[in-house]
Amino acid sequence: MIRGGEMRARCRFERPVPQKSAAGNAYNGWVEACTVWGWLKPMSGREAVKEGRLEATSTGTLRVQAGPKTRPIDASHRVWIKGRVYVIRGLPIDTEQRGQEIDFVIEAGVAS
Repeated sequence: MIRGGEMRARCRFERPVPQKSAAGNAYNGWVEACTVWGWLKPMSGREAVKEGRLEATSTGTLRVQAGPKTRPIDASHRVWIKGRVYVIRGLPIDTEQRGQEIDFVIEAGVAS
């Protein structure tokens, strides 16, 4: 269990909202779902050449307190941490099975 003082990363979760451009094309815009404190544990980083370009990605685990704001968050959302956008990979996990905290596997450097 993480203590409140250890949650130092400000996390802004956003959910997709279908929108249309002036030309009538559909695309996803983003609106804020909630902003909470979290604990970010970087796991790995890697670089790869894709289509002639160097792309860098990094993965990690984000832990936040479980509550009415964070329980609806799923893989359709994205999260901003320290000016960087991360996509959420998979379903939230209650690692300690106490219902107090939720873990997300997140990845930066990929399309959201």
